[in-house]
Amino acid sequence: MLTVETTKTWLSLFIEKLEMSEKYLNTLDESIGDGDHGANMLRGAQYLKAKLAEDTQSRSAELFRMAGMSFIQKTGGAAGLLYGQAFLHMSQSLQEGDDLLGILASGLEGVQKVGQA
Repeated sequence: MLTVETTKTWLSLFIEKLEMSEKYLNTLDESIGDGDHGANMLRGAQYLKAKLAEDTQSRSAELFRMAGMSFIQKTGGAAGLLYGQAFLHMSQSLQEGDDLLGILASGLEGVQKVGQA
C-alpha cells in the first residue's frame, strides 16, 4: 500500500539521486546534446523538494501531481514533459486505487503516450 509517508520518502530519494547524479547526467548528454540534462533535471527536483518541504497535508495523489507539475514547469527539454506525465498519470491512477503495480504501469503509459514509444 502506498501511504503519504512512503510517497514522500520515495520522492525524496528520487530527488536525492538526481542531486548526486547531476554531473554524470550532464556528461551523458554531452555526446548527443548540449550537456545540460542533469542540470535541467536538478532544477525540477529542487523545485519539487521545496514544495515538499512546505507541504503538510497533501495525499499521495496530490504529491504525485505536485511532482508532475514541478518537472513540467521547471525542467527543460523533453525530459520535463516525460517525467511530468509519468507523475501525473500516477496521480490519476492513485485516485482510482492504491495498487502499486497499477500506479507504476499508469506512469509508464504516460511516458509511452507522450513519447510515442
